[in-house]
Amino acid sequence: MAKKSGGQIAGDLAHLAKALYDIIKAFMQGGWGAAALQLLKHYWPQILAIAVALLLIPIIVFCCLPMFLFGFSSSTDTEIASMNAQADTVSAYYDSYDTYIDEWVEQIKTDVTESGEQNTETSGTTDSTEPEVVYEYEVVILGEKIQKNWFVALHAVTIGNDLNAANEADIRSFAGNCVDYTLTQVEEDTETEAEGTGPAGDNTDPTESTVSSTEPTEESTDPTESTEPPEPVVIKMLLEIKHRTPIEIMAACGYTQSDENWARLMYKTLEQGHNSAVGTLGSIFEDSSWRNHISSDYGPRTNPYVGFHRGIDIGMPMGTPICATKDGTVSTSVYGTGSYGYYIILDHGDGIQTLYAHCSELLVSVGDVVTKGQVIAKVGSTGNSTGPHVHFEVRINGERVDPLPYLP
Repeated sequence: MAKKSGGQIAGDLAHLAKALYDIIKAFMQGGWGAAALQLLKHYWPQILAIAVALLLIPIIVFCCLPMFLFGFSSSTDTEIASMNAQADTVSAYYDSYDTYIDEWVEQIKTDVTESGEQNTETSGTTDSTEPEVVYEYEVVILGEKIQKNWFVALHAVTIGNDLNAANEADIRSFAGNCVDYTLTQVEEDTETEAEGTGPAGDNTDPTESTVSSTEPTEESTDPTESTEPPEPVVIKMLLEIKHRTPIEIMAACGYTQSDENWARLMYKTLEQGHNSAVGTLGSIFEDSSWRNHISSDYGPRTNPYVGFHRGIDIGMPMGTPICATKDGTVSTSVYGTGSYGYYIILDHGDGIQTLYAHCSELLVSVGDVVTKGQVIAKVGSTGNSTGPHVHFEVRINGERVDPLPYLP
């Protein structure tokens, strides 16, 4: 085979680079389907090499995460040091994201419940016969705060991955997108006694009361004389403050499909590097093909329920044995009727826990020591479930993370 000239090699490399650029761009805008079309379009004889490059995208993103988060620029040693210092500062701001969200919640409470114009209403005159209107508020907090990795990914997309745009004021302001509220009046049921009737057993002649109500008496007073002010009218209000899900935040920020794809990729990359202490977990089922039966991934979803799914669902036949994915101790074993139904939590030490929910039968009790691969329960459909499956979670220091990166 004849050797290629330097110009031919350079041309081939340039063409390949263009193909990879188009494929990655298509992936960001339309997902894997669009990337596959671009893959077929460019250099289909070299499809294997390009496919390998695509498989390395998550690794490339992870290795280059600071640049992806905060933008690219040519740099000198001084510029790199400056960027590192700014990145450390921004990271500290991100660590306080939940505090910023709490501040917005408190601000909403203050704005709604402590405003003088909203708390009381009068006719605008000093007439004491006009009752004062007083508002009483019941405050309810709904949902859970967004996870830190989602907050970082969404904010980074919002600022165009520009490190210089990431400052405390901007991050604090973005936290306002993470909450929403509604204010409604609570309708109260009132009961009124029928007019013209008295207490049971009262034999008073109704004609007597008619006379007494129309004829003046010595105790009658001049209606022009001042009377005590009427009792204030109390109106009860319900203030519901809701923590938005990532999907709701994307909608509130007007994300395009490309923005959403980029945010999801960044989030998954952050999750994969979240905490290597978990290590590789064992299989949830004896059947190694269980991944083919995943019915709901970790993350935002709209079916069967709208919200953020903090585990994975694996549909399997009723009664299928469920295995412990790591050595540990049973910390929870509950035959519950709530959303989890019958569920087990295993404590693996070092702040790591796994949860197995919607079971039909629990085979271990609190305090039992279990080993990796041991059957601990059976698949069921208890709790909020639409069919036989197991809901599986991985928790690190109390925070639920995507389980898939840790499973075989």
